[in-house]
Formats: sequence, structure tokens, C-alpha cells
Amino acid sequence: RKEYYKSRIHKPLILYDRVLLGISSRRGKTVEGTIRLVRANPREAIREDELEALVFRGLWEFINRYRGWAALKLGVHELDLVVHDLDVTDIRLGTHRIFNPVGFHGRELFIAYRGTFISRESHTFVDHFRHLGKEYYIVEKSIAILRVLRETNDILVHAGMQETAVFVSKKDEESLYHNRYAWGLSRLIDSVTRLFRVDYDVAVKILDWYTKNQLSERMRRILEMRFKKQIQELFTMLAPVSGTLGMFRPVVHCFFECSAPFLKQWFTGFPVRLALVRERAYAQGFTIHEPADAGMSFLEKPCEGALALVSYPFVIHQYAFLNQIVKRRVRWLIPHH
Repeated sequence: RKEYYKSRIHKPLILYDRVLLGISSRRGKTVEGTIRLVRANPREAIREDELEALVFRGLWEFINRYRGWAALKLGVHELDLVVHDLDVTDIRLGTHRIFNPVGFHGRELFIAYRGTFISRESHTFVDHFRHLGKEYYIVEKSIAILRVLRETNDILVHAGMQETAVFVSKKDEESLYHNRYAWGLSRLIDSVTRLFRVDYDVAVKILDWYTKNQLSERMRRILEMRFKKQIQELFTMLAPVSGTLGMFRPVVHCFFECSAPFLKQWFTGFPVRLALVRERAYAQGFTIHEPADAGMSFLEKPCEGALALVSYPFVIHQYAFLNQIVKRRVRWLIPHH
């Protein structure tokens, strides 16, 4: 697959303004985490050289806290990790959010960092996209979706065809990947193949008819009994997650990698909601143009993944000054050309 894509990636005559690359959780881990720093002389005003030292100290704590975790989740050695797009995304002096702490007094500084850890092997592959645009950003796609939806304590259930991944966001603390579960949307297809004793392609066609509301009422009820059972199995599998994480009444968002808005009818009785990325994009002023038949095929990838990438704050202009410090200090950590 790598050679397939590499052979088709050509530098355009006119560079794109910005290239946004959403990678799978198997290729990389995007982490957003807050580091608490205690100043030695809280009564003195923060100077620029002290701020630079604090930012660098916090950056090292961030990398040391999550590098081993990312290596374990990606199945590689820590020395085989590359960090992309290290940024400061938020800063607070005590309980006050500020853009530039220079000149302020205080004892505790809380700096939120963001970075994407990928293996060197994956870096070699994704780096082929770098030359397509003037600016180039990478993020774990599920984290982009979670960031767009985030309220307070949130859990994102991202269901693919073969498995489901869970991501957790604790406001003002961290957002990251949690775990992977052996439940995929292929179970819905398999249930149709077993029910009607048909092959995979025919089963998908039946699901397309269901999506387009082109089946008889009796056939719909038969299918819905099977679908409901599968969705209940997923929620039963996920039930212990919030307790394990010590989260009190989190908001659980479900994002399905298919055209499956009908699945939300079985959320009743479970504290979950369908991921409303589209609604958040509308609220940010985006206009969405889609073909008239969009969402009519079960296997059609929803546009919400792309919308989340467009909505994701890759650049936070308020912290440009702090991120200049970060870039100056970590050039040897981040791949560049």
C-alpha cells in the first residue's frame, strides 16, 4: 500500500496553501497534555529567559511522560519514535489563562502541549506528502474528531470496519488514545450474510437498500433486530471504560466509519450520542457541498473525518511567541527539511 500511494504522490505545479494529514491510530499517536511547573521565585515577575527555560522544562516533561506510552501503543522502541508538530496549545498562571506570561507574577505555571508521535518507518511514508503544500500538519484523525466535539470529560468511540478504538479527553489535563476493542462494523455485514446466506457483496447491497429505505417493513424489522444486538454488544464491551478511567458521567460520542445515521436509534438507554462533527462545523461557519446521493451507500466514508481535520486548530496564533521558543529548542527532535 505504501508503494501504491508513493507512486501517485506528485508535486503539484502550484503548491497547496496547507496540507492536513489525518493518520490512523496504528500509524501515530497525537497527545494533548498539561504540565504543571512550579517557579522558584513566585514573587518576581517572569522574565523572557525564565519563560524560555520553563517552556523547555515542561516540554521535556511532556515528552518523557508520553514517549514510552506512545512507543508501547505503536509497538516500537522509544528510539524509533519521531515527534511531529510539537506546540503549546494553552497556558495558565495559577487559575488565569494568559497568552504571554512575561511580566506576570505567580507560583504555578500550567502549560498544555500537543505532539504527534510516529515511528520512523511511518515518518518515511507520511513525509512524501510534505512537498505538496506550503504548510504541512499531521494529527491522529480520531484526536481531531474528539477535539472538535470536546466539552468537559469526553470519550470518543471510533468504530472502524474491523475494530473500535476509544479515545479519552479530560478537560485541562489530557486527550489521548485509550484502548482498542475487537468490535467492527463488519459484524453488521456478517450478520446479514448469515441471516440470508449470501456473500459479502450482496450483504453490502442489502445494507445499501436499508440505508436508502428501499426494503419492506418486515425486512427492516428483521435486520434491525440483528443490528440492535450488535450495537448492544459494543456498548456492553465499553461499559467499564469510564469507571476504569475514574471519569464521572462522561459524554460518550460514537463515530462510525460508514454511512450509518440509522444506528443512533439504538442509543436509547445508553449514555452516548452520535458524533455531531457536521453540526460543529456549521457552527464554525463552514459551508458543506456534497453530491445529491451522499450517504446512500453503507460503506461510504462519512465526510465528518475531513471536516474534523479542517476544524482542528493546527495553528494557535495566540501562542505564536511561545511556539517560537518551542521550535527553537526542539529542532533536533522534529523532522525538517
